[in-house]
Order: sequence, then structure tokens, then C-alpha cells
Amino acid sequence: MHVSEFTEWLLDKFRGWERKTGRRQTITAFARYLGVKQPTLSRWMAGDNPPEYDVIEKLAAKLGNDVYNVLGYIPPELKPRLDAIPPEEREAFFDWIDKYIEEKGYSFKRK
Repeated sequence: MHVSEFTEWLLDKFRGWERKTGRRQTITAFARYLGVKQPTLSRWMAGDNPPEYDVIEKLAAKLGNDVYNVLGYIPPELKPRLDAIPPEEREAFFDWIDKYIEEKGYSFKRK
């Protein structure tokens, strides 16, 4: 996981939220919108202590599912499907996905 990538992503989401509201906003107001405490959000924006997995679902609901990719997590709706793949076959499966993504020209960072 790249904390700086998450910090940049979060700052971009904050700016987008400001544009959507039509005025400048505070970090405290953004934290309230996200349903987290302001000091927690400030730490994330400073690149300290990325969010715990249980908070990411809340962030995804407000800011988009791309938070999973930025933080290198598997979205909860995919986890049961991936768990169905035997552990000894998962690496080959992920290699196949990486090749497919590359061939199609999609952008995805595997963490």
C-alpha cells in the first residue's frame, strides 16, 4: 500500500467534494461528511496511519470503490469469489488477471 497515493487520492476527493458543495470546506466538515473524527482524517491526509479495513467500506460508500484499489484491498463483494479459489491456484489466477489487464491496457496496481 502506498500511503502517499492514498493521501493524494483523498485530497483529490476532498477537492471534488468541495466543488460539489459549491464552496470551500474545512477538514472538519469533510470528516463529518465521511463519518470519521477530524484528527483521524487529518492523519490520513498527512500520510500517517491509513484507514483500517472496517472504515474503508464507509469511505467507499461516500467516495467510490476505487479506494480499495488505492489501498490495495480486495472489495468485499469479490472476497468470497476469491476465497473459492484454492490457495495453491491463486497466484496463477492473479498472474492471469495481470496479463489480461496489461493486454487490455487497463490501469490497476497490484499491491
